[in-house]
Amino acid sequence: MKKTITILLTDVSHPVTSRAVEILKENQEFSITVIGVDSTNSDTGSLWVDKLFNISKPESLNYAKELLNICTKEKVNVILPWTNSETLAISKSASLFQSRNIKIVSNDYILTNTLVDKGLLYQALKGLNIPIPKYQLVSNINDLEKAIDQLGYPENKVVVKPRNLSGGRGLFVLSATSNLELRDANRNIPKTALLEIVLASKHQNNLDYIVMEYLEGEDYSVDTLSSKGKPLFIVQRTRISDSGGISSIGETVNDKKVRTVVENIIKYFKIDSNCNLQLKYKKGQVGFPYIYDINPRISGTIVANTYAGIDLLTLGIYQALNIPFPKNHKKKYRHLKMVRYWSEKYQILSDKRYPA
Repeated sequence: MKKTITILLTDVSHPVTSRAVEILKENQEFSITVIGVDSTNSDTGSLWVDKLFNISKPESLNYAKELLNICTKEKVNVILPWTNSETLAISKSASLFQSRNIKIVSNDYILTNTLVDKGLLYQALKGLNIPIPKYQLVSNINDLEKAIDQLGYPENKVVVKPRNLSGGRGLFVLSATSNLELRDANRNIPKTALLEIVLASKHQNNLDYIVMEYLEGEDYSVDTLSSKGKPLFIVQRTRISDSGGISSIGETVNDKKVRTVVENIIKYFKIDSNCNLQLKYKKGQVGFPYIYDINPRISGTIVANTYAGIDLLTLGIYQALNIPFPKNHKKKYRHLKMVRYWSEKYQILSDKRYPA
C-alpha cells in the first residue's frame, strides 16, 4: 500500500491550479491528498482538491494561526504556497509549522522578503553586477508622474507596478500610442489614464510603486529548484503571450546567457527550494538579459515543465520532505511549445431537472 503525503496548497481558486493538482495525483510512488485553502471566499477550488477551507487573507494577523489549525486537523505534511504574499506570510511564521513537523516549500523569511520586494531586490542585485532595468521608487502621485517622465515617457514605454505584487497584479505598461478601446485589462494605457486611476483610488499620497524602463526584447520565465544556493534544475521558457500576467503561450528554450544570469543569482542569494525568475533582453538581444522579477515559489506555469520532462512541482515537495528523488528522474528537458486553452470543470448542484 502506498504511503500518503498530505499537501496543503494555497490560492486554489486560481484557474491554473487544477492541472497542478492532477499532476500531484498522478504520482506513482505516493498517494497524494491535497488540502486547499482560499482567501477569496470562492468554492471553485473544491472541484479539484480533496478538501477546501476558506481562510483570511495572508496580510491578516490571524492567517498563520488559521493555517496551522487546518494543517494540524488534516495532518498536513508539507505546505505549498502559490503567491508571493502567502509565501511571505508563511515563511514569517515558519517556526509555528516547524514545531509541528510541517515542512514548507519556501526560503527563509528574510530572503523571501528581499526577493518579493522589488525595491529591496534591485538594491541587492547591484552588488552582483548584473543588468537590471532603470527604475525609481515612488510613494506619491507627484513623484510618480516625475519618474514616468524621467524614464523616457512619452517617447518610450514605461512600466509601473506595486513593489510587492506578482503575476501581473497591478501592473501597467504606459504607452502614449495605446488604444484604450483595445487595452488588456487596463494594463496598456497612456499616462493620463494611470494618473486618473491613482487619483480615483484615494491613495495618491500613500503609494508603494516601482517605475521601470520597458524592455522590448524576448521575455523569459525560468523555473528552478535549488539547494542552499546550488542549482539542481533550471528550466527556461520564452513567454510568447500572456493573459493577466500568466503565460498563455510559451516555448522551452536553452539560452546560455539566461542560464548564466540565473545561476549567478541563485548562488549569490543562496536560494533554496522552488523559485521562478523572469528576465528580458533589451531590443536586439544585445548583451546579457535583464532580471526584472524573482518569485521565491512555484510559478503559474510550473506544470509545463512536467510535460517537458522535469516535474519541478513534485521534486520541490520531495526536497522539502527529504524524500530521495526518483532514480529515473530526468536531467534534461524537451523542446516544446505550451498553448493554454479554456477547459471546464462541472459540479452537480442538485438532482433537479429542467424540461428541454
